[in-house]
Amino acid sequence: MEAIELAKYNVSSDWMIFVFLFTFFLIAWIINVYPKRFNRLLFSVFNNNRFFQIIREELVFSHRASIVLTIIFIVQAGLFLTISSIIFDFNVFKENTEILVQYGYWCLIIISIYILKWILSGIFLSLIQRQDILKIYLFLTSTFNKTIGLVLIPITISAIYLPLNYASFFIKLGGAIWLIFLIYRLFKALSISFLLKVPRLYIILYLCAFEILPFIVGMKMVIFLSV
Repeated sequence: MEAIELAKYNVSSDWMIFVFLFTFFLIAWIINVYPKRFNRLLFSVFNNNRFFQIIREELVFSHRASIVLTIIFIVQAGLFLTISSIIFDFNVFKENTEILVQYGYWCLIIISIYILKWILSGIFLSLIQRQDILKIYLFLTSTFNKTIGLVLIPITISAIYLPLNYASFFIKLGGAIWLIFLIYRLFKALSISFLLKVPRLYIILYLCAFEILPFIVGMKMVIFLSV
């Protein structure tokens, strides 16, 4: 693949260091300004008490720490997928093999899936009378994405700056961890549903609207752009 010629021993490019510097700056800012919020968001992934405690607070989605962690997820997940496409020789948009352009496409796909979920949430909200349930599911997805974004940082750094023969291993490792998080999030969503005695119809609608449909749309976008 021509894009790999930018680096002889790895897949790094000059602009990638700025992505990591930007990410580290955002993490340092959150830890310095909102240390308690940062810790509670991370612990809420594994601790239901912390999870419901944050749900009861204001600014669940619009808090600055939450927004910044979402940005970190987008830039890091986009970079991880970009490096994956380079190593496994798959371009999102075959007419342009520039790594930076590919990175932009991956970030746009992630943002599009986010927007789709929020649109579907508005539609779903108009159909049900349990607004609290929808808020819990959206926060659950958002929290797991934030955690994945942080977990991918050391994995992506290793895949980019270590020799190419190690890069494939770290990308596969990152993909496996991401998949484990997705499966764990799904089981946690179902367990919370049973805990709150959510009707099965709502659970089915949730799975279709917030899990299956966005994934299908994302895959369709990738296939369409790669043709």
